[in-house]
Amino acid sequence: MNRRSGLLMLVLGLAAGAVHAGGAREFVYTAGHTSNQIWGFRADPETGALTPVPGNPFPFGGVGHPVAVATDPSSRFLYATSNLGVLERFVIDPATGTLTPAPGSPYVGPGDPEAGIAVDPSGRFLYAADPLVERVRTYRLGARPGGLFQLPSVPCGNNVFAIAVHPSGRFVYATTLSEGSTDYTGRVWAYAIDTTTGQPTPLAGSPYLEGPGKGTLNLAIDASGRFLYAVNSQADEVTGYAIDEATGALTRLSGAPFATGGQGPQFVAVAPSGRFVYATNTDSSTVSGFAVDPDDGNLTPLPGSPWPAGAATQGVVVQADERFAYVVAQNGNAVWAYAIDPQTGVLSPAAVNPGGGMAWGITLATTGAGASADDREEQER
Repeated sequence: MNRRSGLLMLVLGLAAGAVHAGGAREFVYTAGHTSNQIWGFRADPETGALTPVPGNPFPFGGVGHPVAVATDPSSRFLYATSNLGVLERFVIDPATGTLTPAPGSPYVGPGDPEAGIAVDPSGRFLYAADPLVERVRTYRLGARPGGLFQLPSVPCGNNVFAIAVHPSGRFVYATTLSEGSTDYTGRVWAYAIDTTTGQPTPLAGSPYLEGPGKGTLNLAIDASGRFLYAVNSQADEVTGYAIDEATGALTRLSGAPFATGGQGPQFVAVAPSGRFVYATNTDSSTVSGFAVDPDDGNLTPLPGSPWPAGAATQGVVVQADERFAYVVAQNGNAVWAYAIDPQTGVLSPAAVNPGGGMAWGITLATTGAGASADDREEQER
């Protein structure tokens, strides 16, 4: 896959699905772009190997190809979106990981593509990037499986691709790939969120210019809400910002940008502890790792980085306990598991798991022991 074709993929975001400590079962889900399915796996806590969940893979009921997946903070629901603007909601069985379409799903949008998606920490709102009309879309999520309501969208820039919500739920950020079709002038956009209505409002000073020839794609925020990182796909680097906790404003890190050592970075993830950052390089089929300076957020490449991965690496996620990271190898139709050294953050290949539907997006869901879907619905009443 060349870099240009990789950049045209309308899937980003991710990345970053919800991950929760203390759960008894961890499931991995991928957006099978080519297979038009959502793939689900149960993760082995000792080896990182993935076993398909019952019923896997699950048909994507909407038109178009699924491009991104995300879970809500409770790991009760999984959301998937397509390149033709369809949003589907699945109920996750907490014991088996099996997916069941929620009543009324799929929700057919206005026909515009949606790329990156993210659910806010309260689980009440979902945000989606719409690159065709250059807007960030907002959805209000009901407690019942069928509840999903579209709210007014807000303007963004050309080729908006990725979305990330601040851990406080007070801010949402988006990236834009380019101003025109080929200039790749990347930007990061910032919005304040009305925590009652979920409605975003552009922040003063936004957007933040990365510059021509950058091609800013996916982004991720550390769990403390202090730092934001994004990949500049055309410049083979990760950029970084400090986040003002009061206003949400961004200030570029003193050492940014940081070279990945690979080609065509697409996705980025921050380890839950905030100690490490990982980025996938699609064109070189590698994964880059960095140590995070806890004081200023600057990045230092980890020993041995970047590491080999499957063909055309895409989404990356890190488990809550940081034992394993998972990386989608799109052209290899596999999900690679890497063991994480707890002291250094260095990755070691642990398992190559076939399947995933030649996916782009990937997310995690962690569920508690002994609860059923009916139990959790009863608890919400």
